[in-house]
Amino acid sequence: MKRKLLAFVIAAVLIIVFQPAFAANQQLAIAYYNRAIELRGASNDPMVLFKKEQLYKKAIELWPDFAKGHNNLADIYERQGRFKEAIEEYKKAIKLAPHAAYPYFGLGDVYFKTGRMKEAATWYKEGLKYDPNDRLTLKRLKFLKDVVNGKVIKAETMVALLNSSTRAVGDVVSLSFGEGLIPFDFDRSKIRPDARPQLDEIGKALKTMTSTRQQDVAVLERERAAIHFEIA
Repeated sequence: MKRKLLAFVIAAVLIIVFQPAFAANQQLAIAYYNRAIELRGASNDPMVLFKKEQLYKKAIELWPDFAKGHNNLADIYERQGRFKEAIEEYKKAIKLAPHAAYPYFGLGDVYFKTGRMKEAATWYKEGLKYDPNDRLTLKRLKFLKDVVNGKVIKAETMVALLNSSTRAVGDVVSLSFGEGLIPFDFDRSKIRPDARPQLDEIGKALKTMTSTRQQDVAVLERERAAIHFEIA
């Protein structure tokens, strides 16, 4: 009985002594985290990414269980092309915040960018359990479903995905087509007949997007002319 009482007293003393320090570390970690978010500059500027990386690392050092810190550090690694490290950090964030959608989506994005389509689809589906209305993820899943099943990706699907907003400003949207969708022979220069269906859809998508861009430029030029005329 005395031993149990002594253990309880020691535990209580430790909590009283160390809890304020732990709380202070959490507050400082959040401060570093916020500084990283508020850091201005081009989102893919190497120096900006480096500074953000250091701030997130400081935040995690002070608070190792800071899920958002791990997630955002993973995002920095992803932007730097350090995909292995990004995967590790996203998985840490998932372990710490298993009911948050953002690390699942981030992990799916890494696999999507590196052409690991089945794994991307798996993690996107997990994330949708906690945020079922994420538009970018839903669009990518539609694309991935056809890729995984070896179906021809329709032009409208590609256009919708390429025109969709990214998870952060400055991200580049790209699509990967494997040999299963666009078969080819390494020793021949001619296009194979079974590659034409997908190539035709890619052509339609490019034509649609080029036409849209030209219309946007024409409208922009008209707006500039009107503004210039009014100012003059």
